Amino acid sequence: MSEHDWQRAHGAYLTRMLDTGRYPALARFVREGTETDPGTSFDIGLDWILDAIAAKLA
Repeated sequence: MSEHDWQRAHGAYLTRMLDTGRYPALARFVREGTETDPGTSFDIGLDWILDAIAAKLA
């Protein structure tokens, strides 16, 4: 499935979900987020997870 096809298939659901106001961080990401390559996205996500683990262990 292409990115365009995915957006068409899931766009209405995502819009309804964000309209509830229950997901402000996701809404902000959708509105303000920028495209990043998969490697960069992985590195950022891994950093978040490792930071959370380190904070929990401290």
